[in-house]
Amino acid sequence: MRANVALVLGSCLITATSCFAGARSLEAPPKLHGLPISSAGRQLSQWLTAYNTSRVDSLTAFAASHFASSALSRRSAKDRAKSDRWLFLNLGAMEVRGVESATDTLIKVLVWQDLIEGWGHVTLEVEGKDPFRIKSRAVDFFEPAPARSTGKWDDERIAGELRRFMAKLANAGVFSGVVTVNHNGATVLAESIGEASRNPDVPNSLDTRFELASVSKMFTGVAIAQLVEQGKLSYQDTIAKILPDYPNQAVARRLTIHHLLTHTSGIPEYLFKDAYRAERSRVRSPRDYWPFLANDSLEFAPGSRWSYSTSNYVLLGAIIERVSGQSFYEYRKRHIFDVAGMRSTDRAVAGPVATPFTRFGPNREPDLERDHPVPEPPDTRGSPGGGGIATADDLQRFVNALLTHKLLSAAALRVATTPRVKAEDGEWSYGFESHEWNGVRFFGHNGFAGGAFNQVDIYPETGYSVVVLSNVDMSGAGAIAYHLRLLLTQPAKTGER
Repeated sequence: MRANVALVLGSCLITATSCFAGARSLEAPPKLHGLPISSAGRQLSQWLTAYNTSRVDSLTAFAASHFASSALSRRSAKDRAKSDRWLFLNLGAMEVRGVESATDTLIKVLVWQDLIEGWGHVTLEVEGKDPFRIKSRAVDFFEPAPARSTGKWDDERIAGELRRFMAKLANAGVFSGVVTVNHNGATVLAESIGEASRNPDVPNSLDTRFELASVSKMFTGVAIAQLVEQGKLSYQDTIAKILPDYPNQAVARRLTIHHLLTHTSGIPEYLFKDAYRAERSRVRSPRDYWPFLANDSLEFAPGSRWSYSTSNYVLLGAIIERVSGQSFYEYRKRHIFDVAGMRSTDRAVAGPVATPFTRFGPNREPDLERDHPVPEPPDTRGSPGGGGIATADDLQRFVNALLTHKLLSAAALRVATTPRVKAEDGEWSYGFESHEWNGVRFFGHNGFAGGAFNQVDIYPETGYSVVVLSNVDMSGAGAIAYHLRLLLTQPAKTGER
């Protein structure tokens, strides 16, 4: 799963940027009464009315009568209705708060999404002749909030707001997990909610370990940065130089460690290949992934664009093994987990492990009614590309070890977290997502998998660190992290320090 989460909601791809909506308590702007009187504006108004009913029958009838035949040939009215219902379950009702652009046939509006208390966009295009049926409709969410100088919040107020928001999302069935917020090493909030297991019923706790998904790519990035700092590697080294036995040397000569870390290599994603799925139980080391990726043609010229692919990071794992002379797992334990004091990460120690619950069925079809336990247990060890389990406290220990330079020197950390390339959402550095809101910089990583949705955000200048771990794959974890981004990057009021 790419960072800066893309949620496949039914067959509708929703791009979640790494930002958060403003809560009501953050003075949301007034409702916009009315849309442009245009063909696109009228269709958008009617679609919003149908969407906000949240009823599949109303949405099906709307799609059948308002979408163009070309659109319905791609996706049926019933499938479109299910997708919109799925959106409603994740985002809540939508209200128009501003028009960003409009012509007679194309309109883009800013919307407030009630459940997640966040900002998004709806873009709708219609045909150029009567009856101006809808050709396409796209919804975005978790977008940066319009700047409003509502003033900074103190830690006590932030904690109270988070407790309210967590409870709201848990009651709506879109969040179950743990949230921790630290400020200069002190705990602002450490709260759990929901169930780690439902048969028998076991509540989540601060000791519960969760599937990390791609959050653990940060560990791989830090391992590479350590080896660079020791002079054993360069970010510009080619793969061919480090791995002379890599099967595809023609590709290896074109790729650098920089390309792998920043997802600009062009190596296709191996995760969804049938061959990998059939053989995944036999994978034991980073080199075992090579048959599923080494002989693929590159999707684009290295460095020419960004495309998230876990293949990059399993290849980095093989590089760590070659340069360090240790297995990837031993290196990670000795030089990251042990140094940071991460006692419960990827280890066979006593303590609860959350069962992941998914709302997706076969072929990623959404279930509009209920959660299902993921048939495979969490991957306790993970790989250089993701997986593994940890507590929120262990991840805060990792963050603290980064910021106190136990893992990397200040100079090495600065190099690793400096933005390098533009991504779909924000920018990418060496193993971390990078963002800047209202002049406040933060970096981290998210993770999304069947039954897991996580986010780690680190604010180096203000001293905040955020860990959100969830054992459901609905919108709640993303909404909480997004909410915190808004709270922690609020512009100060005039005269406020």
